[in-house]
Amino acid sequence: WYLRDIAERMYTSESLIKKKLQDENTCFSKILLASRMSMARRLLELRQIPLHTIAEKCGYSSTSYFINTFRQYYGVTPHQFAQHSPGTFS
Repeated sequence: WYLRDIAERMYTSESLIKKKLQDENTCFSKILLASRMSMARRLLELRQIPLHTIAEKCGYSSTSYFINTFRQYYGVTPHQFAQHSPGTFS
């Protein structure tokens, strides 16, 4: 989950990726957050994986930090999200 790893896999530089993202009016941290939250949402919809495992799979070492980030991003806690049918929150 590091920009340098992405750059290496794309055989390009971090600065070029940053420039391209800036041209698109975004940044790596926004894309990373969206990716992590999308993964968290998919895993929560399975309803079979413990929350601490979901947090770890999404790159968070702290479950409480993951919960706070999820709530800020979606407006509900992971628990509230999991209680509702998939697609209820966007």
